[in-house]
Amino acid sequence: MSTPHDASQPSETPPEFVAQDQVRSFVRKLSFGTILFRGIFALIIGVLMVLAPAILAPALGTLAAVFIGVGLVVYSVAEFVDAHRERKADEPGWGWIVATGIISLLLGLLFIVFPLISGSVLLLVASWIIVAAVLLRGIFVIASRYTGGWSTLLGVLMMIAGLVLGVLLLVQPGATIISLVWVLGLFAIISGIISLVLAFRVRKILKDAGVK
Repeated sequence: MSTPHDASQPSETPPEFVAQDQVRSFVRKLSFGTILFRGIFALIIGVLMVLAPAILAPALGTLAAVFIGVGLVVYSVAEFVDAHRERKADEPGWGWIVATGIISLLLGLLFIVFPLISGSVLLLVASWIIVAAVLLRGIFVIASRYTGGWSTLLGVLMMIAGLVLGVLLLVQPGATIISLVWVLGLFAIISGIISLVLAFRVRKILKDAGVK
């Protein structure tokens, strides 16, 4: 004889809703992971450029160009994944992330396809692309509704740094390779620090929201 169903007892959560919650949790965690990856990658490239700018000399120029190119392609994939997450969450700044992803992808392919191009020309083109990418990233940081306080300030500083680098390239377009490597290295370090700060801010927000 079957036991009558007790309406007062809560029913079990349907499996499909459990799966959806797990997917949402995974996507949100992915945001922290992609931002953290960008920060670590930028720091590695920045430190490499500052401490060992001679790697862009002819002897190891091709190897360095290919390494940076592959890293930028992977970086662009992380940007596209992050943009997809932001779009799913109705985040207004996701278009800026797509733009930075496209710029990073183009720059990465430039390093991979033309590793033997003149170092000064390659770095000059790369510098302008990086200026555009950093400006767009700064705009996104400011536009994001999840950032505020120090994060917004870092976004403003990022835009200012991009403008300063752009002005320097206009004033001294014939700068030496080593000078450009130093500037780009410091710029990458700043960008990496900003990404790391944002990554741990995202993790704190997820923790406060109870996302496990």
